[in-house]
Amino acid sequence: MPHHPTGYITFLFTDIEGSTKLAQKFPHTVQDILKHHHTIVNDIVESNTGYIFKKIGDAYCISFNDACDAVKASYDLQKKIKEESREGYDLKIRIGIHTGDAEFFENDYIGYITLTRVQRIMSVANGGQILLTGETYESLGDIRHDRFQFRSLGERRLKDLVRPEHVYQLVSDDFPSEFSPLKTLDARSNNLPAQTTSFIGREAQMKDVKDLLGRARLLTLIGPGGTGKTRLSLQTAANVIDDYSNGVWFVELARLSDPANIANEILTVLKISSDGMEKISDVITEFLKDKELLLVLDNCEHLIDECAVLCDKLLSSATGLKILATSRESMRINGEMTYQVPSLTLPDLKKEITAESLENYEAVKLFNDRARAVRQDFSITEKNAPALAELCSRLDGIPLAIELAAARIRILSVENILDKLNDRFKLLVSGSRNALPRQQTLRALIDWSYDLLSEKEKLLLQRLSVFSGGLIIESAIDVCADDELVENEILDTLGNLVDKSLVMPKEVNGMNRYELLETIRQYGYDKLTSKHQMHKNHFEHFFKMSKEKGVMQGMEQVLLYRRVRADQENLRAAINWSMTNDPAGAVGLANEMGDTWELNGNLSEGFELYKKIFGMNTELSDELNADAYMNAGYLASQLGDYVLSQNYLYKSLELNKKINDPLKLSNCLNNVGNLHFIKDEMTTAKEYHEEALKVAKKINDKMSIALSTVNLASIESFYGNSEKAYGQYEEGLNIFRELNDRLSVARILIHLGSISSERGDLEKSKIFYQECLPILRDFGDHIPLSVAIINLGNLSFRQEKIDEAELLYEEGLSMAKEYGYTSIYIHTLIKLADIELVRGNNSKAKDMLIESLKLCNKESDRHKLALVFKGLANYFAATGNTKAAIKSYGISMSFFESIGFDLSKGTWKGFQKKFDEVKEKEGEDKFNKHYNEGFKMTPGVAREFILNEKQI
Repeated sequence: MPHHPTGYITFLFTDIEGSTKLAQKFPHTVQDILKHHHTIVNDIVESNTGYIFKKIGDAYCISFNDACDAVKASYDLQKKIKEESREGYDLKIRIGIHTGDAEFFENDYIGYITLTRVQRIMSVANGGQILLTGETYESLGDIRHDRFQFRSLGERRLKDLVRPEHVYQLVSDDFPSEFSPLKTLDARSNNLPAQTTSFIGREAQMKDVKDLLGRARLLTLIGPGGTGKTRLSLQTAANVIDDYSNGVWFVELARLSDPANIANEILTVLKISSDGMEKISDVITEFLKDKELLLVLDNCEHLIDECAVLCDKLLSSATGLKILATSRESMRINGEMTYQVPSLTLPDLKKEITAESLENYEAVKLFNDRARAVRQDFSITEKNAPALAELCSRLDGIPLAIELAAARIRILSVENILDKLNDRFKLLVSGSRNALPRQQTLRALIDWSYDLLSEKEKLLLQRLSVFSGGLIIESAIDVCADDELVENEILDTLGNLVDKSLVMPKEVNGMNRYELLETIRQYGYDKLTSKHQMHKNHFEHFFKMSKEKGVMQGMEQVLLYRRVRADQENLRAAINWSMTNDPAGAVGLANEMGDTWELNGNLSEGFELYKKIFGMNTELSDELNADAYMNAGYLASQLGDYVLSQNYLYKSLELNKKINDPLKLSNCLNNVGNLHFIKDEMTTAKEYHEEALKVAKKINDKMSIALSTVNLASIESFYGNSEKAYGQYEEGLNIFRELNDRLSVARILIHLGSISSERGDLEKSKIFYQECLPILRDFGDHIPLSVAIINLGNLSFRQEKIDEAELLYEEGLSMAKEYGYTSIYIHTLIKLADIELVRGNNSKAKDMLIESLKLCNKESDRHKLALVFKGLANYFAATGNTKAAIKSYGISMSFFESIGFDLSKGTWKGFQKKFDEVKEKEGEDKFNKHYNEGFKMTPGVAREFILNEKQI
């Protein structure tokens, strides 16, 4: 069998007609029948140089380099099947052949239009029949065969609606050539308009709509303008046409302005005569009462009340009638079901974007298809893929907007279109001349919906445009209400905008939120006349929300943090506006956000914001500067920039001493102590934490006392004073429980779990982790959450539950990578390397350890370096490199000693025991020589020793 064809090729699809009935009639022999059928297909395809690339049940998908080979194979198949039909049954297969462009990728073909066409041509055939498209017939050239010829069946409309297809049938005296009419659109009465462009994606939506239509008498497809409601309704109607003996009829209402003309339009489409004496709706009702028919009513929104009355009347009288409608809002009558038409699927901009990764997203497929229609040399490349992904996302996956953008490819690159998207309403104006006026430009599309709104609805839509990333109802009231739009009007007005598909309801973390598509938001913002006042209201609202974090307790604390996470885009927008309009306010809001940068995994974003703040030429109060330097210093420490962190924190400390606010001074002292702790400077760290505790006790601030106590406990734990550390952690835990500070409680439980594990009380340790995990997940507190997950992995590892440990480590590693927690990432890589060593995957373990080593800061990460070299010592021991193992052991012990780390804990005892065995085996002199060489190495020399190619 040849290698898979690619490029301009011919496809042959086949399946067995009535295979289900066959299985029911011959339950004991059906498997033998299908096996024999399989042998026939394989032999004939191979003899005609075809390639079977997919088999689904009894259906085969086959490709050929040459159309002649495909046609000959189809003849051979039908002839052989006919000859070998067994007594009692007549096996019939239907075959469709089409030629077009397709590329082979990952065991399947990419080429939606070509593959859809061949599927359609096969699906309209009868059992025993061979059908070819015009493309294949033209590709055959002067083919001559004495056993078959071709019969033209004329132009037929397949269910993809794009264009009629000239269909040919292969006829031969060797098998029947007369069949029932083809199952094309022509077989049922209809007026479905042929489409000039291909239908992209929507497979899931097609299935959903078809299923709903099977259960509903009236199904209304709702959604914003341009989302493809009309095209989806047409495609669905084409696919279900066989279910309606009296056909499918499409009624376009967009051009109508007088509600009285709705019935007239239906009368015209159905070709019903009226003597003018009867009421038109009665004439239609009488005509439909004994019909089995699907009526498609398109664009009902501007005539929605009248459409609802008429649909109710028709459905009540005509039991065989179903109605599929499209509208911006539902009709709200009994028996109606609605389906919200989603935007096209979009790539995740948080993930790596490549040309290959974009191939399965509907929005990108649509852009590519329409772009190639105006510029045949257009293709998705590694260079334009990121811009294309962002472009489709910023256009909200709205088909019409994407088509208008793709039309600009004629003169602009993808990157140019993206750059100009801030002025999208001037950019996206190149619609088809034969489209409805409202579909020729993006602005006209939204004008159509906007003009149907009441004045109150227009005003609220404008004001909602200052929000970014959605909102809750309380935010809408606080920001948008005034004398012109009073508070008690907002809820109902917002509900109306939701009903009209201009605002989208969405549940986020258990909260009911509302979102505007970016295109709708920009439109509303262009209409907004009170921009400054609305932005000011928006800023003040989110400033107030951020301040509330410090006073919330219990579940209220959780709910507020959830809201803060959900409102990250709004907080960004508020800061960006205030940077220009109220710089001091911008700094104040940034300071109030504080720990939310960490909670949301936006450490770098927060750090970059503070660098911009420090670059502003704005006179700020000492209080604002002190908080800004402290927050910036904390962020820098978490990102590994210890020099800048110390610079910022010491500036904050100096200002706090000048301000003489004991509470802020205690907080700053704790932050400075934490920096020195991270740097393994334990003596200095302890001094700052003790001073912080002293200040806190003077003012009797319980929160500050608890924080300082817990920080001192961490230092005691580091030195191996587990009893003292445990007591201090418990003291802090009790205070936080008293204050009902759930987040702080969860963080301390991690430390108690760690100490319990070191003591060997693994069950108690697990209890602590199991209590803290759900709280941390509720808050989305990613750093402590990842630590807790990794520590649970450590418990599993110690209990030799290797697979369970690996899953936990992988989860922690993924979180650390996503949010940029370098320190946690390094620790977890080392743990995963331990697992690979246990499994004997030494090479994989080595790669993880080398990656960890490269991520360590050369001088100040001695604790992490010690852990890496401990892992490398194990790796060298496992691979028989005893000399390198002993040196790495010496390096590790040196770094542990230099930071005063306690080596008496159980895990370290096991490590040292292993190397006592090595010492005994190698001899003390040889062991000491290599050990001392490693022990004397500086971090830089140790790195060179490991990264030497000969060594590793």
